[in-house]
Amino acid sequence: MIGGREVLLGSTDERIVGFVGSRGAVCAQDVQTQFKYKGKNAASARLNKLASMGVLEKQQAGRRVYYRLRM
Repeated sequence: MIGGREVLLGSTDERIVGFVGSRGAVCAQDVQTQFKYKGKNAASARLNKLASMGVLEKQQAGRRVYYRLRM
């Protein structure tokens, strides 16, 4: 549940959210490596989608963007 509403995720998104939760914070490169995406853009797009849905929050740190579970 996010903001009082239930959010339904696909299996890949659920696995990514679980990965983020287990690591605390991840960047697109971490997701690319873990889930064997060919490019960082696909991993970044997936993380951005989850952030726009309110599942993850993002924080800029230098050139990288880190994602963590939204509290």
